[in-house]
Parts: sequence; structure tokens; C-alpha cells
Amino acid sequence: MDKDTKLVISLTLTVVTVTAILVLFFMYRDKIILRQSTNVVPTNGSQDNESGTDNVVNDIHEDYKIYSVNVEKDVKYNDSKYLDIYSPNDNSKIFPLVMWFAGGAGESKSTAKDEATAIAKYGYVVAV
Repeated sequence: MDKDTKLVISLTLTVVTVTAILVLFFMYRDKIILRQSTNVVPTNGSQDNESGTDNVVNDIHEDYKIYSVNVEKDVKYNDSKYLDIYSPNDNSKIFPLVMWFAGGAGESKSTAKDEATAIAKYGYVVAV
């Protein structure tokens, strides 16, 4: 495969991926649960201290359940291909799947461990 063909394929996949993400975002934007906290409180208790406002954290919608996470490492799906599966520890429900592409040219998935665990806590199965 020549260089131009690879470039065209890469650009096409990028456009398709971005389009799919945008479509899903606009279809489900009312279901997005993470939001920036509006309750900013200075860390030292003083309402006049501006430096205390940098410690803003994201908070979660009160109705959203937090799950413990089950991790299955190196689940074989092809002759030489493996996935790590992070899932909510609740067998009574079916959860949506998130495919996480960690980067690193397929060499290491360790960079996605914390993110995958955090996503799975909120009711998603994550395949890395």
C-alpha cells in the first residue's frame, strides 16, 4: 500500500470517527452526566480569597449510581490480539460498551487503566 493510499484511509477514518462522535453527542447531550461544579468554595474558608477558587472539582449528578469495577486482563479476541475489559460489577444489567484506543502503537495499554476504571464506575463496559 503506497503512502498516499494510507493517508487517504487515515483521513477517511478520522472524519468518520469524528462525525460519529458528534452525532452521538448531539443525540445524547441531555444524558451527559459530568459537569463542572458551580459550588466553588475557597479552601481556607474565606469568601474574599481568590486563590481558593482554583480547587474546583467535577461533581456527578446525584441520581447516577457508582459501581465497583471488574477487570479482565488479556481477553483473547484474535490469534494474537488481546483486550482488557473493565466492567461494572453488576450482572443484572446490560451496559453500553466504550471502545478505548489507548495509542502507543498497540504496545501498551497501561496509560488507559485509570480512565477505563473511572468510566466503568459510571455504568459502561470499557474495552481497551
